[in-house]
Amino acid sequence: MPGAGLTIDIAQLPAWLNTVQRALGSMIFTEVLSGSGKTVSQVVISFTKRNFSRSASPDGAAWTPLKMRQGKPLWDKGLLVGSIGSVMETGETTLTVGTNLDYAATHQYGAVITPKNARALAIPITPQAKRSGGPRSMNLKLVWPKGRSSGYLVEERAGKGRFRARTNIHFILTSKAVIPARPFLGWNAEMADDASALVGDYVMGKLEGL
Repeated sequence: MPGAGLTIDIAQLPAWLNTVQRALGSMIFTEVLSGSGKTVSQVVISFTKRNFSRSASPDGAAWTPLKMRQGKPLWDKGLLVGSIGSVMETGETTLTVGTNLDYAATHQYGAVITPKNARALAIPITPQAKRSGGPRSMNLKLVWPKGRSSGYLVEERAGKGRFRARTNIHFILTSKAVIPARPFLGWNAEMADDASALVGDYVMGKLEGL
């Protein structure tokens, strides 16, 4: 008879399924999680960095916009996005991907920050202030409008002739700072699909020889 075919003896199916079950139960996924080639860890890092570029959470919700400066949230110097993957732990069936920066959790979950050894928090808003190491290293004047909950540390520059005096605000003083949650780590359906495809291909490759 022309053509080709495959005859399967149903009586052999339970034994084959038991073999597959034992193989799956003892299978180690370290290689596909964070080994060489395309891995689940690469999927996680790639999607997480895309969250930063889109200023959005893994579920697509937009991050709270900035109030103190222009630009994208969490991207002032690029340190946080660059640190994604600096923490990576792989088990036989588990993968942990994260960052080693202390302030990462503050941005992921949000926080309310209050002063510990001062009456107010000094929030730097100029490049000079950010490089200064703190307001005490700069010769600044305190301005706290009556009845306001926040004040300023300013630099006053005298001027002559057509160069009028100028006041630069370097720090905002406030009793507390509310940092909104801007989740950047997490799963979404697209990530799960990509990761599942990688794991599925890996499993099928391991089962081919059974």
